Amino acid sequence: MMSSLKIRQLSSFANAIRLRAAHELTVRARPGMTLNVSQGRRKRLLLAHQGADYLISVLTESALPTGEADDGLVGLFEGAREALAGVYKKWRSEGTGEVGKSEVEASLEQLASLHDKLNTLCWLIREGEADQDRVVPGVFSSPDDLFAAMGV
Repeated sequence: MMSSLKIRQLSSFANAIRLRAAHELTVRARPGMTLNVSQGRRKRLLLAHQGADYLISVLTESALPTGEADDGLVGLFEGAREALAGVYKKWRSEGTGEVGKSEVEASLEQLASLHDKLNTLCWLIREGEADQDRVVPGVFSSPDDLFAAMGV
């Protein structure tokens, strides 16, 4: 069973990604990107990847307590994922400036990969929730029988 500290780490990570993405969206684009800006982005993305990898391993190794895999936690990751999509669009529209096109493309690839890791985190949380669901025993000959057994 996962500790409450790990659950707080999950929500803090999702919030940090979402807030950083929101900051990126509000920063006014300058004509051309400097090498320092590009390197700063790549370093922040590397740290975010390391955090996502850690949390994926945490979710793979231990289940969330019953009731923790709710829409709130998944919603945080979905919000972070949507914010990253906005950053991707913004970065893609910016000029390359001092840095080469390959540097910009590398940053975009890292951003897309981080987006995929957030998808993985959402899936792992939902999968843990599905594992905790009560299985309705029996074989059902119609949808009405199934719904009746489920109490719907």
